[in-house]
Amino acid sequence: MISTSTAIKHLAGQGGNPVKMTIAADALAAAGLVPTDDRQPLNAEQAVALLLGCCSPIPEDAAQFALERGALHCDNVSLRAVMVGHLSDAHNPPAAVHVLHQQPHVVIHPMTSEDPAEFGSAFSCGGFRTETIISGGLLSLMAMKLKDQS
Repeated sequence: MISTSTAIKHLAGQGGNPVKMTIAADALAAAGLVPTDDRQPLNAEQAVALLLGCCSPIPEDAAQFALERGALHCDNVSLRAVMVGHLSDAHNPPAAVHVLHQQPHVVIHPMTSEDPAEFGSAFSCGGFRTETIISGGLLSLMAMKLKDQS
């Protein structure tokens, strides 16, 4: 089992700011994307919303950010569906998920030699860009915790 509060602890262990992630989780709860009780178990869809929402550069806008990024498509499949699939199968995590802040663009890098899957419009940057990287190890951990019902 994984709850919002437990997930935030794991995200903070990966370098996330727990204060900003708590604000993001509150915004997600207010939008109905995660449970209002942060100790209640999450399902895979809620975990994806939390992961994407915590990537928002403005924590108060986490719900809009999560919905916008989750709705991006690659090969007619939404990012939300792909990430739910990864959280449903702990044996098949990607190497990393790069969530761009400036523009709706997400890249999933697989563990295999396959090309990365790009969600959203093509992006080129002439200067600096900011992004949040979700590690495959964190996704595997969350997938295992989602399967554990205790």
